[in-house]
Amino acid sequence: MTARAMFRASLELGGLTLPLKFYAAVESTGGVHFRLLHAEDSVPVKQRLVDPDTGDVVPPEQYQRAFLAEAENFVVLTDEDRAALEPKGSRSIETLRVLPEGSINHQWYVRPYYLGPDGAHGITDRYFVLVEALSQSHLEVLVEWVMRKREYFGVLRAEGGYLMLHALRHAGEVIDASALPHPTGRKLDKKELEMAGKLVEMLSGDFDAEEFEDAYQARLLEFVEKKARGQVAKLGKPKRKREATDSLGQLLSASLKQARSKRVA
Repeated sequence: MTARAMFRASLELGGLTLPLKFYAAVESTGGVHFRLLHAEDSVPVKQRLVDPDTGDVVPPEQYQRAFLAEAENFVVLTDEDRAALEPKGSRSIETLRVLPEGSINHQWYVRPYYLGPDGAHGITDRYFVLVEALSQSHLEVLVEWVMRKREYFGVLRAEGGYLMLHALRHAGEVIDASALPHPTGRKLDKKELEMAGKLVEMLSGDFDAEEFEDAYQARLLEFVEKKARGQVAKLGKPKRKREATDSLGQLLSASLKQARSKRVA
């Protein structure tokens, strides 16, 4: 798969101006989409917007965008209103501050982008100098930019020899752990802690991206393909749930035995 640039902007870092290209670091497969059919003749049905009082179809040219400010009070925004509120277009990635690596928790991350050099040989040299500087110093850069009529905050870091930019959520979207109810219970048992430590150590290993496949989608597509060919498609039996137990020690002991047996195999 060939990566294609989707946006261009220049990073402003001190006296450095570095032209960059944005590349998508993730790709949505789209999943499996279903169509709604009329049960009587299997014809696909269409969705239309109607007036709830008359039942008449409302054409697109008669739509208005509005915000529900309070009960039954809609504030209508015209195209001119929304255009005036949009941020001014910019091709600049503004540096806000430099942070120690890992300062921003991953729950803030929304979407990652690769950033590549946009220009001649000299630009490329400066690009990889910055990558190496961030990598060796274990630092990352908090930035702000405008893309496609939206303002974004992000964290810029070195990743695998390239620059990676993670778009961040806004403050109102992130729930801090302090908002959770504090768990209560008995004191930690020393033996259980030792078994838990052994279990974690035994289960440690390298990350294998091939393990993370969409098993549901694969089963669904296989099922659909068989039915399309007129074959009998059978559904697998659901796995039996383990019997509930109140003993953490028993669960850890059983998990250790299972992990050991897998290692031997």
